[in-house]
Amino acid sequence: MHRITTAFALAFTATLLFSPSLSRAHEIHVSSSGPIKSLTEARDAVRVWRAGDGKDKAEPIRVIIADGTYSIPEPFTLEPQDTGTSTSPITYEAAPGAKPILSGGRRITGWKQEKDGLWSAEIPEVKSGQWYFQELWINGRRATRARTPNKRYLHASKPALESRAGAPEMKAPENTAFYAKSEDLKALEPLSAKEREDVEVIVFQTWQIARHRVAYLEAPAGYIQFTAPSRWPFLVYEAGQRYILENFRGALDEPGEWFLSREDGKLLYKPLPDEEMSKAEAIAPVVQHLLVVKGDPANGRLVKYVSFKGLRFHHTGYHIPKEGHIDSQADSKIPAAVMLDGAAQITFDRCEIAHTGTYAIWFRNGCTDSSITHSHLYDMGAGGVRIGEGGVDPNPAGRTHHITVDNNIIQNGGRYFMGSVGVFIQQSSDNVVTHNDIGDFFYTGVSVGWVWGYGESLSHHNKIDFNHIHHLGYGVLSDMGGFYGLGPASGTSVSNNHVHDVQGYRYGGWGLYTDEGSSGVLMENNLVHNTRHATFHQHYGRDNVIRNNIFAFGSEAQIQRSRSEEHLSFTYANNIVLFDSGVLYYGQWNKPKVRMESNLYWDLRKEPIDFAGSDFAGWQKQGFDRGSRVADPLFVDAKGGNYQLKSESPALAMGFKPFDYTKAGVYDTGASDGWRALAAARTYPEVDLEPVPLFSYEDDFEGTPVGKPLWNARLDVHNKGDSIAVTEEKAKGGKRSVKVQDAPGLPNPWTPHFNFDCNHKTGTSRVSFDLWMEPGAKFNHEWRNKLAKYEVGPSIDVQDGALFSRKKELMKLPVEQWVHFELSAALGEASKGTWVLKVVLADGSEKAFEELPNGSKTWNTLEWLVFVSNATEKAAFYLDNLVIKNVVP
Repeated sequence: MHRITTAFALAFTATLLFSPSLSRAHEIHVSSSGPIKSLTEARDAVRVWRAGDGKDKAEPIRVIIADGTYSIPEPFTLEPQDTGTSTSPITYEAAPGAKPILSGGRRITGWKQEKDGLWSAEIPEVKSGQWYFQELWINGRRATRARTPNKRYLHASKPALESRAGAPEMKAPENTAFYAKSEDLKALEPLSAKEREDVEVIVFQTWQIARHRVAYLEAPAGYIQFTAPSRWPFLVYEAGQRYILENFRGALDEPGEWFLSREDGKLLYKPLPDEEMSKAEAIAPVVQHLLVVKGDPANGRLVKYVSFKGLRFHHTGYHIPKEGHIDSQADSKIPAAVMLDGAAQITFDRCEIAHTGTYAIWFRNGCTDSSITHSHLYDMGAGGVRIGEGGVDPNPAGRTHHITVDNNIIQNGGRYFMGSVGVFIQQSSDNVVTHNDIGDFFYTGVSVGWVWGYGESLSHHNKIDFNHIHHLGYGVLSDMGGFYGLGPASGTSVSNNHVHDVQGYRYGGWGLYTDEGSSGVLMENNLVHNTRHATFHQHYGRDNVIRNNIFAFGSEAQIQRSRSEEHLSFTYANNIVLFDSGVLYYGQWNKPKVRMESNLYWDLRKEPIDFAGSDFAGWQKQGFDRGSRVADPLFVDAKGGNYQLKSESPALAMGFKPFDYTKAGVYDTGASDGWRALAAARTYPEVDLEPVPLFSYEDDFEGTPVGKPLWNARLDVHNKGDSIAVTEEKAKGGKRSVKVQDAPGLPNPWTPHFNFDCNHKTGTSRVSFDLWMEPGAKFNHEWRNKLAKYEVGPSIDVQDGALFSRKKELMKLPVEQWVHFELSAALGEASKGTWVLKVVLADGSEKAFEELPNGSKTWNTLEWLVFVSNATEKAAFYLDNLVIKNVVP
């Protein structure tokens, strides 16, 4: 912190008396020509002025900043002594017509041309260990850190289930190392141990990424181990887990990429065709925070009544530690360029926060009655606005609430931390998020909550209204929403928003998403369209109301729910649902505790709509959708983006209340403001959807430690005498197999069981395994889809010394012998409604069964592959040499 010396106080007093620029005591001017050249000097000048005798302490103070770029070598910090009052507020503002930049960056100069089209700059502070950075801007554009591959991903093949000889010991091998193609890791082999320390392995983990550091490498074996374990085991949530190698010299092969060597302090850059490095502006970050408001809420010492107007906060970084960046969700560990604690009546208006390595702004601990309005947040390493923090402060003074985020453009985020959120509210209430344009993120637009389940939540009475939320996901992450709720949120409104173009990767590109325990949320008058998955999804929750919305063009489904509970999950009423692909309902809809009424459904394909396994009349007989209709809503031109209703629309007769969805998003504050035009000016890249790798599995369990379960299966085990684990008790070949142990007194006859999430929809799927049955064991194996009322394809049962399919006995089978099974079925349009089975007995004799009928006539996708023990007493079966494959012609 900059301290005022006696000499500075005397010099400032003289300036105050004799400088024309300070002829009005309540105005303090900052300019690059001085005498006050920085915000820190201006802050100190405010302190001196307010401490002086004979001054009107009730007079407002204006710190007026002239045009130019002001270097911020350390954060500009305000403490309780820098507070304003209601009668003497303090404003830090741009001079009329000026757009001053407060930059935490440093310009890189001295560029020299190298071979291979590269340019270099020597940075002595990097070589000496005083500076290192992970962001670089060339002519205002975020340059790309050297990476491979340049587009899309590399793929892991399997996790490391036990420590490898010669490698450092691991407590959680499946979270800390994996195997991949040896040729994909070969580029790291020539690197020195020091160079490998700076390599980052970006691992994509459904809704979050991890940035790992390399601890150990055996490229010929395709083995890579990290310095710290990831949040989740590898290859559990994703088949062919995606990863990228970043930040090493060998990856610098694409125009626009750069690499910084810590060893020789040399920055290398490969210019784009239109860049002339002798004239280029290259800036790298020096600081992590530009502005810190450092109140002390626990002791009632706040920073209050301070405003920032028309200022531009640019260029901050973030240093990844040796352990890497491991996060659970929403990049919740990442701070912001502007940090506020213990702040009240603090406002940001017409500001700009850009070119950050972190979130843009965070009202963190003990912040109240503050706002950010009419501001432009863009090019962010993480997300936009954070409000509150994850824990519940037992001292109410430490809790954040009543923050307003209005009329802001929040675009182009998650450029380094891809799991970040446009507006992220944690354990915070009574906030207003309205009329913002939020787009161009790889994850969620607005997230509210931070409670998993029905625990204590401070996220209530938040208002998320009239926002334009769009262009999210890009097929990079999964499990996201335009709005994402997490936990109880009574009194929260999510209304009058326009949400569109949400593209998840494997699943979860949803428009409105109430996740675990979301309760008490009202969603009305929203226009939601063009989502890769459902337009509305509730995982589980209580008493949410979804009414008078327009939901259109969910690619795979329109309405999804994922868990049945005994209470009312949600009310879905007076909505219009329009689609031309996918299904209406997806997930668990078997006797759901939901209230559906007065909705209008229309499939532009004009095909009969499946209502959770029933036709419309059968669905209504179950007590759902009273007053609802299947009819064309008669939009003016929904395909063309006009969702106004024609006067003869049946929706109007049903009580649907039209709303003006064009009011969502930012608004101009004057005739020449141009704010709406600026929000609409950004262009968005085409979604480069990499096909999701088809799930495959081949395991003889010899590499799985005894006592561990199958590494990529979902297990249902109660641990009451039942278990699923690798054992050396029996094996078809080698030493190990999987033992599935049943037990009496379990709550369901289908426990224990395990399943794989396959996502096979075309081609031919094949499954083979060896099975050994104890007397009394009961084995079931089924292929299922994930429709609202799931359908079954191939299925077999083995019990009482016989093999059955659909309750029909196919053949006798010996007990306590290994029997080999091979099942295959064509999927998608190639499905003929039948499948093939081959059985090989221990003596080598074979028996084939052709054209066995699927369990459901319309089944044609393999999404869940299930293995079940149906015994109700102590009995076990063993499984070995399990192979799951899909072949697409």
